[in-house]
Amino acid sequence: MSLSDVVGQDHITRLLAASRESSRLAGAYLLTGEEATGKRYLAYQFAKALNCAEESVDSCDRCIPCRKIDHGNHPDVIEISAEDSSIKIDSIRRLRDEINLKPFEGRHKVFIIADAERLTLSAANCLLKTLEEPPEKSLLLLTAINPIAIIPTVRSRCQTLSFRPLDVETVERVLLERWSLPPDEARSRAIIS
Repeated sequence: MSLSDVVGQDHITRLLAASRESSRLAGAYLLTGEEATGKRYLAYQFAKALNCAEESVDSCDRCIPCRKIDHGNHPDVIEISAEDSSIKIDSIRRLRDEINLKPFEGRHKVFIIADAERLTLSAANCLLKTLEEPPEKSLLLLTAINPIAIIPTVRSRCQTLSFRPLDVETVERVLLERWSLPPDEARSRAIIS
């Protein structure tokens, strides 16, 4: 899958593709929206687009960097998530140390902070310095369901991209086209989702 395969978030994929094409990336993006709207998925697809060997606006899904990112073993794409119920300062200190290193294999180092509202206050404050002066060729992608739970100083240093809930017709179309479900089953699953 690639950035163009993200469903129902065209306003965000167009903005990120234009930023990538013009080489005018923000240092950090805050991807917000309801649960299961594709925030984490889009973060990984954007990481692929930034590091794809084809060097086009979107990823090819065939090259070694794309496949490594899909399999979770690309050394320049790192996810930070909650240990127990929060993201602790030690995780952010490791991020801060690693982000200052040049990319190992790719063109960009991408750090995905999943559920950023789980940052402890000390972890969020530790992240501020990196957000204020992000190193060149690095990018932070924070995802959050509840961005208000993130301290304002962190939120203000990110470009916020709001995900919209998917409508029933969009979900039904994807279930029919990509998963080849029978029409009745696709409709009922779309309504339930």
